[in-house]
Amino acid sequence: MECSPFCTRVTLILLNILFLVASLILIGLGGFYYTQTYPCLLGNYMKLCTILFISLGFLLMLMSLFGLVGALKKSYEYIATFTIFIVLITTVEIGSSTATFSLRKIASHSVSARMVKTEHQYLFNATVANEWDSIQKKFACCGVHKPSEWYNVLGNGTVPDSCCIHPTEGCGNYSQNQSSIYEHGCSKKILSWMHKRQIYFGTTCNIFGFLQLVGGIFACSLASYIRVGAI
Repeated sequence: MECSPFCTRVTLILLNILFLVASLILIGLGGFYYTQTYPCLLGNYMKLCTILFISLGFLLMLMSLFGLVGALKKSYEYIATFTIFIVLITTVEIGSSTATFSLRKIASHSVSARMVKTEHQYLFNATVANEWDSIQKKFACCGVHKPSEWYNVLGNGTVPDSCCIHPTEGCGNYSQNQSSIYEHGCSKKILSWMHKRQIYFGTTCNIFGFLQLVGGIFACSLASYIRVGAI
């Protein structure tokens, strides 16, 4: 059953309101995740994914504004621009999603190597130390693979206080407080966290890709109605 001009216009308006709200959520989430990219330990991989997330949000916002104005004003030019944005954003989504998953194995090896390297910078680099402390508290872990890796860095059988289940000053004496220190390393937990973010990003791209396809169909229908003066 063919949708009437009024039905087409209302559907497109509602879709663009959805796109606008979603774009603000994407930008907000991207900004939040940007503060948790841990560049010293994880490199630029997570930062790049976050920037793509924010960029997608801004493109989606711009697209939704053109679509919304076009549908409200019944403007053929705005609807045409909206359709071009759909093609552009869908291309970006496909490219970003493909690149994110194709770089997954490379990123995993790179992150593990950086974590091993930065362990030895813990005492001399405050930024590295802060990131390690933040990660060990957040993911309830200690060291790259196991707590004892810190012995060569800190000496005297100690680990950072952030390795403690209940962190207090000086609690990182592993030989005395072994039962109160996280047993597992951070590498597997960090990589699992990264992979979940990749899945979220890919799923988001797929969902918006489908909605944009629907929006493109309604936009083309509305544009044809406008051209023949049916609305």
